[in-house]
Amino acid sequence: MLSTMESVGSKTLAMLNTKSREPKKDLDKDDFLSLMITQLKNQDPLSPMNNNEFIAQTTQMSSLEQLINIAKLMEKQNTQSSESQLLSGASFIGKNISYNGNSFSLKDGSANIKFYLDNAADKVKISIYNESGAVVATGDFDNLPSGLNTIPWNGKGIDGTQLPDGYYTYTLKAKDKDGNEVSAIQISSGKVTGVTVKDGKLVFNVNGTPVAADTVKEVFEN
Repeated sequence: MLSTMESVGSKTLAMLNTKSREPKKDLDKDDFLSLMITQLKNQDPLSPMNNNEFIAQTTQMSSLEQLINIAKLMEKQNTQSSESQLLSGASFIGKNISYNGNSFSLKDGSANIKFYLDNAADKVKISIYNESGAVVATGDFDNLPSGLNTIPWNGKGIDGTQLPDGYYTYTLKAKDKDGNEVSAIQISSGKVTGVTVKDGKLVFNVNGTPVAADTVKEVFEN
């Protein structure tokens, strides 16, 4: 009776092992070679595989191996490319950059607000906000040219008090002499504190904000 139970238990264990074994979804070159050898072992001696069929299957195995090697090579190259970009981007850590955006830093009571104007503007109004989103300073400027403009700010608030160093944002409205709106591209600036590679592209970490390297306009020390 015990031997019968042992036999049943062994069969049950074998069934469990069979059920828990999942089939491979993808075949590699070793699986392909094993299948071909099995086919050769079990072929009909009176009707063996002809040379053309054997050569065709061998060619398929060779092509499969080439595809696997190419995939491995591409993966290796992508890894090396990412490492190369990271090493290159690391040289920017600690440096300040300007890029498309509307934030800037006030340091030692001084900052520069930069933007591009598509056309000359007769009137430009700039509003500066603190990190809480409150307006802390405003300024009106006349007759600004097209292209890059740099407006210095001494860190003084609306009431004339000196504001603390830190990060600020700004908005601007520009109009020509006929009162038509002039398009502007706002420029942000900040210090690079880290780099990463995302989707194959180098990305800087600036003030906690991800900045794509291809949007950088300027690199400077201070």
